[in-house]
Amino acid sequence: MAHITGGGLPENLPRCLGSDQAIEIAPQTWEILPIFNWLASEGKVSPNAMFNTFNMGVGFVVIVPNEIVDRTLEFFQSEGLKPSTIGTVVPGSGELLGLPE
Repeated sequence: MAHITGGGLPENLPRCLGSDQAIEIAPQTWEILPIFNWLASEGKVSPNAMFNTFNMGVGFVVIVPNEIVDRTLEFFQSEGLKPSTIGTVVPGSGELLGLPE
């Protein structure tokens, strides 16, 4: 689990990985609220900085084995939350892949 605080997704998610793992993130899988687009536009903030500073709306990540993804999503939905599968653990060396530059 990772509470996405200062450093955003790029600094917090890799802390959850083994030395032979990476995470492939798919930003199109969750709703990015209009406020983030406004902040990026008005502040002329790069996409990379938006994910690093504002997390683009992701506040907490739970990494689970593939075989319990559906059950995990169902649990959070039953608690009134709106979970999303935002990425996949893949072979690598601790990097976070798929975020805009």
